[in-house]
Amino acid sequence: MEVLSGQRLARLSDLEAMRRRGARTALIDGDAVVTYADLAARIERRVCEIGPDRQLVTLRATNSIDTIVTYLACLTAGHVVSIRSSDDPDPFAAAGSDLHPELAVLMSTSGSTGSAKTVRLSVGNVESNAVAIADALGLRFDDVAITSLPLHYCYGLSIVTSHLAVGAAVVVTDTSVIDTCFWNLVDRWGVSTVSGVPHSFDLIDRMATDALAAPSLRRVTQAGGRLAPEKVERLSRLGRRHGWDFVVMYGQTEATARMATLEPQLVAEHPGSIGRSIPGGAFRLAPIPSGEISSELRDEATTGTVGEIVYRGPNVMLGYATSVDDLACGRVIHELHTGDIGRQLPNGLLEIVGRRSRFVKILGHRIDLEALEADLRRVGVDVAAAGTDDSLVVVATGDADAVRQRLAGLPVPASTVHVIDVEEFPRLPNGKVDVPAILALVDGTQTDRDVARDVERDTETPTQVFRNVLGVDIVRPHDTFASLGGDSLSYVEASICLERVLGDLPDGWHVRTVAELDAYAPQHGRRFTTRIDTSVVIRAVGICIIVATHMRIARLAGGAHTLFAVAGYNFARFQLDRAGASGAVRKGLATVSRVAVPASLWIGLQMLLVGGYSAGSLFLVNNYFGSAWRRDGRWEYWYFEAFVQVFLVLTLLF
Repeated sequence: MEVLSGQRLARLSDLEAMRRRGARTALIDGDAVVTYADLAARIERRVCEIGPDRQLVTLRATNSIDTIVTYLACLTAGHVVSIRSSDDPDPFAAAGSDLHPELAVLMSTSGSTGSAKTVRLSVGNVESNAVAIADALGLRFDDVAITSLPLHYCYGLSIVTSHLAVGAAVVVTDTSVIDTCFWNLVDRWGVSTVSGVPHSFDLIDRMATDALAAPSLRRVTQAGGRLAPEKVERLSRLGRRHGWDFVVMYGQTEATARMATLEPQLVAEHPGSIGRSIPGGAFRLAPIPSGEISSELRDEATTGTVGEIVYRGPNVMLGYATSVDDLACGRVIHELHTGDIGRQLPNGLLEIVGRRSRFVKILGHRIDLEALEADLRRVGVDVAAAGTDDSLVVVATGDADAVRQRLAGLPVPASTVHVIDVEEFPRLPNGKVDVPAILALVDGTQTDRDVARDVERDTETPTQVFRNVLGVDIVRPHDTFASLGGDSLSYVEASICLERVLGDLPDGWHVRTVAELDAYAPQHGRRFTTRIDTSVVIRAVGICIIVATHMRIARLAGGAHTLFAVAGYNFARFQLDRAGASGAVRKGLATVSRVAVPASLWIGLQMLLVGGYSAGSLFLVNNYFGSAWRRDGRWEYWYFEAFVQVFLVLTLLF
């Protein structure tokens, strides 16, 4: 087995070491397999394309082989690569040649609304952290990872670098962990390492199947925010059942990626711990003034058991960059004050008990509360912010609607954001804002989800339309109306809303990605007439036939049967498309429930008020257990029975 020994295997920028790995698989994307020899050749070509003169290269990172090649080419040729998401502006794009010799990578932290900072990293930072992570996880050359997180995020990029450092393979994909295609790739390529942030595991929990039962898995890693101890214990038990290790990790962009790991065998006994430092690193607890720590931790802080977690290691950044001038600076820090308050356990493990800095981390997005307050005050409103890893609460003494509108741009679900209009802030006896009191205000208030949606409608996008119509919080560029759970019952509303945004809708819009719909918008103007989907017209005609017959205006047969045919067509169009087995079951049952529940409630109400209906009618099985037509019982709701029963059969069949 190939092991980590010296710089030959440690350096990601060593093309000669890469060539020696020859035909071993490095990257996989779909059916394309790139060997290490091929990867070295691609990197050399990219180096030539960029040019010999050292420069700053803005990399719009996507989960693609091209992004990985460009990143490694910059490390190899000594260029400075500024890694950004596709829609994140690069404030350093105009930087000249005055770049510090050690500077290699610029990476944004996960902050937002003015709180994001740019971290300056060296090649040594990147390569030492990749090797240390590989060592801590026990990675081998026959391991296979998968890009379960975006590559513009330090954790996502470190998955790639740590596996390439030992000669392992990486499956490159931008599919979500809730997409059956993702788990098909896991099975097809024998993926051994799956990584996620807390929200990743929340999404996996919602899947109908036990996705983490893949036989090839050796380890599942978690970082990017605190995972509740009970969830850590549950995932650890799940791993033991299926034969993989669950590894809790702790890191920050300022330390390139990760600083600590909790060994799998210690998870069950210490599920709230972050473990010990990675090889080459070390932690210490720095004293915290008594006025900056809660009373319940004050005694421990006095004895040194509790303090601010400070990290030292070769992966600590050179410093922050706030302007182009900072790119010429060298190292300004040697140890990282994390802002987290930690407790030292007797066995040497660390656990986080709070935060010294005023920031919260919701779904992996770090929000600096002080920067957020400063930004919100620009709209002329006095605000105070507080939060947890689950929610953000802002109290305002002025125009709360203006605050809500400004908060609509936060990259977190609207359901996690609460804005409360108050006459004055709750305060402690010493005059400081009472943070626990602010958080307690949420218990008696309604979430601002509906308010946020009203604001969104003024400047709607396809993403916001899908959020509003389908009631989902997370909509990614590769998602479609069908993959998000859209069906015939929400199709009409979504099409009307999208027409308001896009004008003329493209054919097959329900299976087009959000990114495609966004790109479609500026290219097509609004029409003076509106196109209506054929199935909608047929459905309307069928309803008119039924109404005309029931009102005895005319006896026209076939209305209900027409609706049934349209329902079958829409089942094929929405329930089956790209859903996979578990997706088809989940979406089919959702559609059935949206018809069966209100129908049964209505029939039950009629039974209480009027009578005459059988229990078979109530449970939509009157065709098996009910009375004959209009003898002892009513059977007006045969259509709903047929719909529910046939859809259940089709759902199970497909």
